[in-house]
Amino acid sequence: MPETSDKELDIAIAGAGILGTSVAYFLSRFQGLKIGIFEREDSAAKHASSRNTGVIHRPFYIDPVKKPFFAEASSKSYSLWKDFASEFTLPWHQNGTLEVAGDAIGEKTLRKYARYAQMNGMEENEFSVLDISDLRRQYPQINALAGFYSRTDTAVDYGLFSSKLLELAQASGVKFFGNHSITAVSEDSDGVLFTCRTANGAKLFRTDYFLNLTGTGSLKLANSMGLALNYGLLLFRGDYWRISNEYTPGFSFNLYTVPRYSRFPFLDPHFINRWNGVREIGPNASLIFHDRAYSGSGMNAHNILESLNTGDVNSKIRLLSNPEFLRMLETEWESSKSKFAMAARLRRYLPSLSSTYIGKRGLGGIRGSVVDSSGFVPEALEFRTEHSMHMVNYNSPGATGSPYVAFSIIKSIIQDGYVHLKTGEVKKLKPENWEKLASGIEMQF
Repeated sequence: MPETSDKELDIAIAGAGILGTSVAYFLSRFQGLKIGIFEREDSAAKHASSRNTGVIHRPFYIDPVKKPFFAEASSKSYSLWKDFASEFTLPWHQNGTLEVAGDAIGEKTLRKYARYAQMNGMEENEFSVLDISDLRRQYPQINALAGFYSRTDTAVDYGLFSSKLLELAQASGVKFFGNHSITAVSEDSDGVLFTCRTANGAKLFRTDYFLNLTGTGSLKLANSMGLALNYGLLLFRGDYWRISNEYTPGFSFNLYTVPRYSRFPFLDPHFINRWNGVREIGPNASLIFHDRAYSGSGMNAHNILESLNTGDVNSKIRLLSNPEFLRMLETEWESSKSKFAMAARLRRYLPSLSSTYIGKRGLGGIRGSVVDSSGFVPEALEFRTEHSMHMVNYNSPGATGSPYVAFSIIKSIIQDGYVHLKTGEVKKLKPENWEKLASGIEMQF
């Protein structure tokens, strides 16, 4: 039998990534709550939250009609992150992003981006659309028909952001349970019981409210409570390759291209200028079968069976029989295994990038993409019970928008009566705009 914890919690947060730590920091304002954040690793942001491109994107590419919440979250989170970085002296390198198109269809997409940018509240001086003559004059080394330049895109380190958020939350009383891997969750009329595997054996915890923000593990936890059973999960690793300092492309922004496979939620590889001066190309989207397969595919009988059995099987089989999807997978695997294949993909719009300039591998990251009977699910999914909330499929632009998403989660579960604050004692957050947002939560005492 698992050892029972002697401390019951008001709120348990599963997952110490960028969203979980953002939620923990906002909740730490309310001093009367007993809050725990549970993480299978020994510290925050060991996986997707620190293994990514490291760019805070302005919402120029988000259709505000199809994705209104993510558009709003990305727009409103930019100033939150900017002030947060300034307050705590964290990396903030505003170097911009140029996205280019190599054909007429892509050029049309860039024109749509200009409309999206305006609709999503970007100022006119934040972006510009470049035609072929503009590109040839300003950036002759880039081979494209058109470009969209977002000047305020910014290079950051989301891993450092997450660690600072956790540090601040702990200083205000949130308890961090590192090396606690949640293995089972159940609900009764009084709250949620969950079991954690630790180095000292299994431990059982009880909480009034359970927030499942575990990224790639969120669907499995939701399924264990009878939720999201019509959805399946596929895992993809994005690989990066380092660029030698000898290569001088003639620009310091991030270079993207309009994706060729628009039906699937993956971008073509980019040329990335990170905040610390490191330059990389990537990522791709290689199908893998284990959420820690940072090399190889994790393809063995046990992993394949477990991967197929996570969520709905039929939706995954349907997608894996799609010829276009299989062609994409072949291309993605080639650029994962070979730097020559990755260089060839980038040379379509950056002809001077010889594979001789590509060195060792960068830090790859893994994302879990949710699928249903129609294919890839485009948005994050939220499921609730009386005592729990589960955020599933929280992918790009998840890191960019996490402060506002965290605020929205907390506000909704309080206003809807899922969580009742037990005291009026509050602690002001820093910076000021985080406190201003947090103080807008309608408190029920």
